[in-house]
Amino acid sequence: MNVLKEGWKKAVNSVKEHPWLLVLLILLQIAVFVSVLTIIIVYPVKILQNVEGIMTTMQNVNYNVTSIQAGSSFASSQDLLTVYNSYNDLIKNITAFLSWSLGVLLILQAGIWIFTNRLFVKKTEKFNFWGELKRFGMSWCKYLLITLVLFLLPAVVFYFIINSLFTLQLEDSVLFVVQLLSVVFLIIYYFSLVGFSLLTLPWKEFFKNFIRISFKKIHWNLLVLIINSIFIGVFVYLIYLTVTLDQHYWLTVLASIILIPLLTLLRIFWVGCVQSMLNPTHTIPLTGASHEKNLN
Repeated sequence: MNVLKEGWKKAVNSVKEHPWLLVLLILLQIAVFVSVLTIIIVYPVKILQNVEGIMTTMQNVNYNVTSIQAGSSFASSQDLLTVYNSYNDLIKNITAFLSWSLGVLLILQAGIWIFTNRLFVKKTEKFNFWGELKRFGMSWCKYLLITLVLFLLPAVVFYFIINSLFTLQLEDSVLFVVQLLSVVFLIIYYFSLVGFSLLTLPWKEFFKNFIRISFKKIHWNLLVLIINSIFIGVFVYLIYLTVTLDQHYWLTVLASIILIPLLTLLRIFWVGCVQSMLNPTHTIPLTGASHEKNLN
C-alpha cells in the first residue's frame, strides 16, 4: 500500500503547508456547486417553455391544403410572430446554457484542479508573483488541452454518430451506441483525472508521466478511485436517507454542506496518490527551476 500511504502523507503535508489554498478550494467547490445547480434549474426550464410555446402555436395553424389554396392563410401574423420570438428565445437560452456551462468548466473547475495541484508545490522563502502567474497559465493550457482532446472533441463526434443513426432510421442501434459511449466516457474520465493531477509538470514530463501513470500504474489508480467512490457513494446515500426523513430538511442541508469539503479532500488525496507515483519523495519547487530528472 505504498502509493496509498505516500499519497495520504503528501495530501496531509500539502494541506498543512498551504491551509489558505484549502480554504480557496472549498470556496471554489461551493461556487461550482451553486453555479451548476443554478444552470440546471434555470435554463432547462426556459428551454422547455420556449419549445412548448412553439409547439402550442404550431398546433393552431392551418394545415388544410384545400383551405390554403382557397385563400386562407397558413397562420396569422400573431402566430408567426409568437413562433419567431419563441425560436429566438430558444436559441438565446441554449447559447446561454452552453456558455455558462463552458465557463464553469474552463474557469471554476479549472481553478479547482490547478490550485489542487498547487498544493503540492513546495514552499520557498521568496514569493514570485510573475512566476506564479506563468505557472497558472501553463497549468491552465494543459487543462484546456485535456478538456478539448478528451471531452469536447469526442462529444462532437458522438453527437454526429447518434444523429446519423437517427437520420438512417437505425433507432435499434442507438441503445447499443449509448451503452458503448457510456463505457468510452468512463475511460475518458479516467485519463482526464490522471492528466488533471499532473498540471504543474513541464510539458515534456507531463506527457511522459501521463502515459506511464495512466497505463503502468492503472491498478493503483483504480484502487484509489474505488476508495473515493465508496466514500462519495456512502455519503450520497446518507443524504438520500435524510431526504426521506419528514421535517428534518436541515439534516439534508447539513449533509450537503459537508459533502463539499469531502469532495475537496478526496480530490487532494487522489492528486497526492498520482503525484506519489512520480517519485515517492518528489516535490515541485516554487520557481520550477530544479525539477528532478530521475522520474520513474
